Amino acid sequence: MHDSTTHIRHALGDAGFDPVRHTRVSVYVHVPFCRTRCHYCAFYLETGYPPRVLDETLEGMISESAFWHELLGAPAVDTLYIGGGTPSVIPAEKLAFFLEALTGTFRVEGRLREATVEVNPESVNPALVSVLNASVIDRISMGVQSLRDNELAVLGRRSDRATALHALEYLRRHFEGRLSVDVIVGTPGQTVRSLQEDLGELLCRGVEHISLYGLTVEEDTVLHQQIIDGRLSMPSHDVHEDLWDAASATIQRAGLESYEVSNYACPGQESVHNAAYWNLNPYLGIGPGAVGMVYARASGDERGCVPLRLTGEDVFRYQQWKHGTYRPAIEVLSLTDHLFEHFMNGLRTRSGVNLSLLHRRFGVPAQRLLDILQDRWCEFPTLQCYDDQHGDRHVYLPLESRMILDRLLPDLWGLLEVALPGLTLNCVESCGETG
Repeated sequence: MHDSTTHIRHALGDAGFDPVRHTRVSVYVHVPFCRTRCHYCAFYLETGYPPRVLDETLEGMISESAFWHELLGAPAVDTLYIGGGTPSVIPAEKLAFFLEALTGTFRVEGRLREATVEVNPESVNPALVSVLNASVIDRISMGVQSLRDNELAVLGRRSDRATALHALEYLRRHFEGRLSVDVIVGTPGQTVRSLQEDLGELLCRGVEHISLYGLTVEEDTVLHQQIIDGRLSMPSHDVHEDLWDAASATIQRAGLESYEVSNYACPGQESVHNAAYWNLNPYLGIGPGAVGMVYARASGDERGCVPLRLTGEDVFRYQQWKHGTYRPAIEVLSLTDHLFEHFMNGLRTRSGVNLSLLHRRFGVPAQRLLDILQDRWCEFPTLQCYDDQHGDRHVYLPLESRMILDRLLPDLWGLLEVALPGLTLNCVESCGETG
């Protein structure tokens, strides 16, 4: 590991960008290791890796985190999310060291607002839970996906029904933080009844947060090949909608609220980290394959800044950190795309789009944005408007319209591109806003 992060050569500087000082950030850490690859998974990850590669990658993440801490002016870390891959495949003693070293690179004011780690049911054991309880982690997201062994086999999951239920019970008894579970909708062979029964079993065991994921077929996956070969067929669009509607209704009847299209929670159990993405707050992507978004100026330009999306390299290129080099891919986001991203994400949520936040960020008055929507967006009749406790103006869609949002967004993007030329970005607000 380097004695000083100032000696690291980063693709950001080579591309001619100088990061601005960030007051607060969220952090996403990508642990790209799994024992096996699920049949539907197209995320970047490695299987069959030697222990040396795992050790060097974890060391690289700590080095990268320290680098960003220094480069961005020692920002406070608001939330932490450790995903993958499968973070829980890290042996407990290594995970304990990694969590302590990683958070040691941050300036944490009191406790983090939220610190989540993803686990798989088959990885849950006393050693893991003991490490998590002794660490900064206060939330677990467990990938249950299904409680049907036939569906889990189709998905290529290592877990089975008994393992998932045992893991859930163990975490409820012994983990000291909050617990969320993931469930997949649209698995070949899934029925409305089987999905409702699975959700009922999870809910009766006290689950307070559920994330639903619609199964999508990605190229170059086992699932994709099985469908091409005719061994499996995906449910039709109408069947998928029936499954989703039944799942949503089942969860809401149990008292969980839909605070985002795919996320349901008891009051106070909502994910804090996800809101950082929805509110365009900067976030670091640490590790191979991780995606982050920070603000920077072109070298020598003091007039304004631009949002940059950075995507990490694979495990083997990532190990260049040992030689003082980071080479993430860099994408400069247009300001129209950046503003639209808040609309795209915000309209999926219960709280909606914060027009006042966009005024502070982009200088466009809330009323101007509201007038554009009223005058030109054909879907405005379903749009609602309110002021929050801080006096910020929001617009939101009722749940039934949120569910068909994908059909509406292309029209909205075109509308904003034409109506809002010449946008500028307020760096101070963008780098310090907590949403």
